[in-house]
Amino acid sequence: MNLDNIGFIHCDAQGSENFIFSQATETIKKHRPVIYYENKEHYGNYLFDNICNTYPEFKNESVFDIKKYCTETLKYSKFINKFNNGIDSLLIP
Repeated sequence: MNLDNIGFIHCDAQGSENFIFSQATETIKKHRPVIYYENKEHYGNYLFDNICNTYPEFKNESVFDIKKYCTETLKYSKFINKFNNGIDSLLIP
């Protein structure tokens, strides 16, 4: 996509967030954006499981954990679960 500056990512992909973030690690590492995403831990695994069953070739991507990647690998400073009392989570560098 050849973008110069990414300061914020919002991801609401109906259970596909793990798959999307697993392919964006270099972009996230380079730009260190605030990340706001729908967290399957709060809405259940129905959509996520449906994707895993429909696309078994993406099993490796399904286990990617954006929270762990940002907090442990990139040392993001803050993680807010159930942001605004909803099903979303917020990661702040």
